[in-house]
Order: sequence, then structure tokens, then C-alpha cells
Amino acid sequence: MRSQTPNMFDRPAKVATLGLWIPSVAFAHGEEALVLLFGEIVVIAGCLAASYFLLRRQGSAWVAVISCFVGVAIAWAVTANLPFRDNQALIAFLHLVLPMLATALAITVVRRLRPLAPNSALQRTREDQRAAERKR
Repeated sequence: MRSQTPNMFDRPAKVATLGLWIPSVAFAHGEEALVLLFGEIVVIAGCLAASYFLLRRQGSAWVAVISCFVGVAIAWAVTANLPFRDNQALIAFLHLVLPMLATALAITVVRRLRPLAPNSALQRTREDQRAAERKR
């Protein structure tokens, strides 16, 4: 029978999260790579929040989310073979700016092409809603 006391190792996500705080995971001496990692996490969280709050009325926040992750993938692909110490500023710039630019571009395109989702409650006025109820 299993004991009722919680065991930290029962939850692999907690253990994996704790691994982010260890510099040897990033093969770094000190905090240089960890600052970039946490900065990129903050940028991704900001892009996700911006896409949700700015595009939820259009019903297409997923476009901005996908573009954010495409920006991350492009940044990783471009900087994969660069030595970190020699190109630290370029790597940090690309990893922090590309996801933001991709998300901003997606938000701009979606807002221009699709002002509001069709048949959304925000688009219809009260008269339209009453007319729809009368038809039912």
C-alpha cells in the first residue's frame, strides 16, 4: 500500500522545472544562458497573453500563438551553430525580438483581415440577437 505523504518525485514536471535552475543543464558557467532562457520564457508568456487579450474577440488568437512559436523556432535555427560567448548579444537579440515581431505581425494581419469573428456575440447588436431569437 502506498503512503499518503506526498512525494516530490511523483510529479515529473516539478522535477523538470527544478532542473531549469541548474546552470549545468545549459552547459553554461554561471548565469549567461539562464538569463536568456528565462528572458525567452517571459517573452513567450507575454506574446501568449497579448495574443489572447488582443485577438480573443476575433476568435483567431491561435494564429498569433503559432507565429510566436514559429519565431522561437526561427531564432533557434538561426543561432544553433553560433558560439554563445562570441555572439551573445546577437543571440539574445534574436531570441527575444523574433517571437515578439512574429506575434505583432500576426496580430496586425489578423486585425486587418478579420475585424470580428462571424456570428460572434460581440459583433451582433441587440436587434440582431432579437431577430435571431424570433426566427427560432
